Amino acid sequence: MKYIKPCKSIFLAIDVILVSVLVNMVTLVIGNYINTYTIIVFFKVFLVVFNLYQIYYLLKCITLKYYYDEDNLYITAFNGLKKVSIPFKEMDMYQKSEGEINGIKLSGYGKNKFAFGIFFVENIGTTNMYCTSTENVIYIKIKEMIYAISPENVKEIEDKLRSLNIPFEHWAYQKNKRLNLGKDRHFMIPFVIVTIVILAMTIVPFIFYWKDMLPAKMPLSFDAKFNPIVYGTAKGFAFKQMMYGAYNMIILFCMYYVSYFYSKYSRKLAYKYIYISLIISSVFFIIQIRILQLF
Repeated sequence: MKYIKPCKSIFLAIDVILVSVLVNMVTLVIGNYINTYTIIVFFKVFLVVFNLYQIYYLLKCITLKYYYDEDNLYITAFNGLKKVSIPFKEMDMYQKSEGEINGIKLSGYGKNKFAFGIFFVENIGTTNMYCTSTENVIYIKIKEMIYAISPENVKEIEDKLRSLNIPFEHWAYQKNKRLNLGKDRHFMIPFVIVTIVILAMTIVPFIFYWKDMLPAKMPLSFDAKFNPIVYGTAKGFAFKQMMYGAYNMIILFCMYYVSYFYSKYSRKLAYKYIYISLIISSVFFIIQIRILQLF
């Protein structure tokens, strides 16, 4: 197996670190002036998810490697834990570019000096970018997938592709069809879970109120340490939880249509946005359960 070194670039690592430091500092400073439990919880969840996202791309950049053997081109990261195999026999064609990526970043990092993630590149299509530099990018088309790499030794990769009679051609971009999300179980399973969580969040307090299972006085808002600061009636509590359910339903529909829009670019992007709704509704539901348990 032959190792091909990616182009050297520290821009991605610097970018990820600077963005991480800035976002964490701003969030923590704003958090010091907020004394509302629900917002503080969302800030904490946001920081956990955001920092995991940042660490993922930072480590992916640092550990990125390219290999090839007689049958496949390999893109690996995390010391082989993440591995993409691209069979030479399934490659249709390839092309090259230099300089800034002419397109739109759909998810990930970069554009000018580097590109990691999913990008829509003009006259290329939706592309899985594994490029530590944009100085020399090779785009490889395989059926409906496009991959981009930035090897330090471009000639070696080109010689390998030519020896296998893989042509250098500029292909015509064909617009992808949007996914039928209603028939995609990977999308529908989290969608159904979110719907159930929102319905439970909305209905359960009313059932408790209707069956007179709630105290006459219920907390309606909390400080950062989860101490009640405003009390109201059981009916007021049930209506407030209903409003939270309505907010979450609006978020769910927004995420559904965002997923529908992005489905023409990438299946993974369509899935990602529905999980945002799942995280938000789960946080609200957990807070509600905690209130009902304690009060």
